[in-house]
Amino acid sequence: MSSASNPANEPSPADTVNTPAITPAPPVQSFPFQSLAPLTIKLDRSNYPYWRSQALPALRAHDLEGYALGTKHCPPQFVDNTIGGPIPDEPRQLNLGFAMWRRTDQSVLSWLLNSISESMFGHVVNCLSSHDLWVTLENSYTTSSKARTLQLRFQLQSLKKGSLSIHDYILKMKNIADGLSAAGQLLSDDDLILYILGGLGHEYEAVVVNLTSRHDQVTLQEVQYMLQSQEIRLEQLNSASNDSSMPAAHLATQMRRSLNLNSHTHNPNQHSSSRSFNPSVKRTH
Repeated sequence: MSSASNPANEPSPADTVNTPAITPAPPVQSFPFQSLAPLTIKLDRSNYPYWRSQALPALRAHDLEGYALGTKHCPPQFVDNTIGGPIPDEPRQLNLGFAMWRRTDQSVLSWLLNSISESMFGHVVNCLSSHDLWVTLENSYTTSSKARTLQLRFQLQSLKKGSLSIHDYILKMKNIADGLSAAGQLLSDDDLILYILGGLGHEYEAVVVNLTSRHDQVTLQEVQYMLQSQEIRLEQLNSASNDSSMPAAHLATQMRRSLNLNSHTHNPNQHSSSRSFNPSVKRTH
């Protein structure tokens, strides 16, 4: 009798029933981080909106923003393929979907950490996921942005031109306005122009009156041009005033020298006559 007809080689019904149904693992996807370039700026205490505006599009371009924003949820760590639940003391099968999610999330976390400056690193050093880091930065920015906004607005109100040139003065004002934008408070050009005009001295009063009395729209570039023109005019007037005062000063110096010379010329004769006069000598009548 051949072995094919031997009933001992056929599986028993009990063995067929107790075999757990195995669900095929999802295929491993290609890793998208190979083409994700580093950010061009580092996150610090004052540029969170700028940093966020670069980080989100970069993650979104690779379909990774869900890891940072928390919309890409973590799958179960283990696969439950047995009927009636897991078997006690039986090794559990790792979910490959969880492994892929953790790998991608940790890569996003590493990429975000590389875009943070050392001054901010202490806030996120204990974050274990990219979403944890993202929420921590959001909360930290919300807490500090109000105080930062008040500080910058006070600088705008108190800054004066003083000895600064018009170019340096307006540039300093723009830098403060950029800081407000970074803190989430956009400053319009009209408001910035008012701050700039308010910090000028009385020598620019004519330009200030001219600009504030106009009814048409005034641009920041036009304001800077008019103020720099006034600055050049003032420098020319000061130079002309200095040049006109030099001949008068030179003439006064020459007159003082002439008077001193005349004084020294007449004094020797006076001293000589006084020395030749002898009161003991009687005059002959």
